[in-house]
Amino acid sequence: MFKKLLRQNFIFIGFGIGILLSFGLFFKTFSAYYFQDDWFSLEISRISNFIEFLNFLKPRPDIVYFRPLGMQIPFFLMQSLFGLNPLPFKILTYLIHLLNGYVIYLILNKLFNNQKLSLYGVIIYLTSSIHLTVFYWSATFAFILGPLFYFLGFYFYLLKKPKFTWLLFILGLLTNEMIISLPVTILLWETFYKKKITYNFIFGFLLLVIYFGWRMINVGLPFGGAYRLSSEILPVIKNFRNYVLWTLNWPEEIQNQFISFLSLNRVFIKEFSGYILFFLVNSVFIIGIVITTLVKYLFFNHNENKIIHISLFGSLWFIVCLVPVLFFSNHAYAYYLPIPFFGILILILSSWQQLFKNTESKKSYLIIAIFLSVWILSSWKNIIFNYDVHWAPRRAKIAKEIIGKLLVQYPTLPNNAAVVIFRNDENKWALGDQNALKYLYWNQNIATFYGNSVEAQKFFTQNEKTTIYKENIFLLK
Repeated sequence: MFKKLLRQNFIFIGFGIGILLSFGLFFKTFSAYYFQDDWFSLEISRISNFIEFLNFLKPRPDIVYFRPLGMQIPFFLMQSLFGLNPLPFKILTYLIHLLNGYVIYLILNKLFNNQKLSLYGVIIYLTSSIHLTVFYWSATFAFILGPLFYFLGFYFYLLKKPKFTWLLFILGLLTNEMIISLPVTILLWETFYKKKITYNFIFGFLLLVIYFGWRMINVGLPFGGAYRLSSEILPVIKNFRNYVLWTLNWPEEIQNQFISFLSLNRVFIKEFSGYILFFLVNSVFIIGIVITTLVKYLFFNHNENKIIHISLFGSLWFIVCLVPVLFFSNHAYAYYLPIPFFGILILILSSWQQLFKNTESKKSYLIIAIFLSVWILSSWKNIIFNYDVHWAPRRAKIAKEIIGKLLVQYPTLPNNAAVVIFRNDENKWALGDQNALKYLYWNQNIATFYGNSVEAQKFFTQNEKTTIYKENIFLLK
C-alpha cells in the first residue's frame, strides 16, 4: 500500500522534498537586510508619477547595465507595497527560484523523457549553493528573474512555439544581459538533439543585433573598470576553472586561495579541511560519473553516439552561457551561474541515464541517493562557510546594525546634514557609500562621512564645496 502510494505521488513528494531542502539551506537569507547596491536600486526606483515610471525604460547615463525589469520595476513595487521591509523581496526571490525549478523540470522531462531523472535534476538545481548571493542581495534579483525568461523561452521553443520564445527573449533582454545566449543554445539544441536546423533561431540573432545596436547608441557596453575585458588567455582560463568549481558547490572564496593554477594555499586547506573534504568528495563523485560514462561510450560502444551528442550539448551550453562574463577578469561571481549551470545538469543526468538504464533498480536508487546526499551536504557546508567569510552576509548584517542605530539616534535630519560613521571599508560598502542615507531621509543633500568627528569638521571646513555641512555634523555613536 505504502509503496503504491509512493509510486503514484513520487513527483509531488520529490518536489516537496526539493522545496523543503532548499528552504532549509537558504532560510537564513530571509532575514538579510538591504545593503550595498540595494540602496542605489531603491533610490533610482523611487518615483512619484507615471511619467517617471515610463522613464524606467530609458537608459541611465550613470550605470553600465540596462535592467528595468530586473531592477527598477521590482524595487519600485517592493518599496511601494512594503516600504523598507526586505522580507517580501526575499519571499518573491524564493518563489521565482521555485518557479525556475519547475520550468527546468519541464525542460529536462522533454529532453530525457524521464520524470524521475528530471526530478533529481530539479533537486540538484534548487539546492545548489550558487544561489546564495542572489537570496542575500536583492540588487541581483535580475540574476534569478532573467533565468526564468530564459528557461521559459527555451521550453516554448521545444514546444514549437517560437513566437512565445522571442517574446520572452525580449522580456529577458530588459531584465538581464545573461539572456543574450538563448539563440545560440537553441541552435545547439537543433544541432545536437533535433539534428535538424529549422532556422527559426535566426530571428533571435536579429533581435540581438537590434539590442546591441541600441545599447551601443544609448548605453554603451560595460568594458571599463571592474568590467574590463581580459586581453590575456590565462585569466580567462582561471575564470573558467573558478566557475566550474562554483557549480560543484565550492565557495566563491576559493578563487582567492590558489597559489598556482591547481594548487591551493596550504594554510587555507589546513584551516578549512573539514569543508574542503566535502567539496572534494562531491566534485570527484560528479566528475567521476561523467568521465566513466564518456569513456564507456567512446571506447566500448562505438555505435552509440547519443550520449556523445548529449554531453557535447551540455558542455557547450555551459560554455556558451558563460561567455558574456567569462572575460571579465575582475568581476567573477557565482550569481552569474543559474543559466550556465543547466548545462552541467544535462551532463550529470545524461550520465545517470546511461549508467543506470534501469532507474527502478535498488542499485541505481542507492547510488543516486548517495550522490544527492553528498551534493546537499556539500551545498550546506558551502553555505555555512559563506555565512562566516562571504561579503554578502557580512555587509547585510552591518547595514542592518548601522541603519537601526541611525534611525534611533536621528529619526529626522536637517537639510545639508553630514552624518559621521566610523571609517571602515565594510561600512562604506554596506551603506553603498552615500546612497543609503540619501534614500533613508529622502534627501539628496545629506552627506555621509566615514571617519571621526575631528576629521569630518576639518574636511567640511577646508573644502569649499562642502562648507554647507560644517554646522550640521552628526556623529553616529
